[in-house]
Amino acid sequence: ENKPDVVGLSLSIYFNMGILEKTIESIRKEFKSLKIIVGGQAFRFGGESVVKQYDGVTYIASLDELDKMIERVL
Repeated sequence: ENKPDVVGLSLSIYFNMGILEKTIESIRKEFKSLKIIVGGQAFRFGGESVVKQYDGVTYIASLDELDKMIERVL
């Protein structure tokens, strides 16, 4: 029903990285070209390489970086 331009996912616990991957894969099945941004405290312990394997998924390291990304788009 809704057709988003982008979806943002935040992960706070590193051990849930597998759930994040499954979520990204589920989104990809339904919305093949939807932009996905991810971030959160879990990435303090790694996980950027997991996200890089997916096209159209961008890791945002901080809220400041997210603000800058939004400003570039607007």
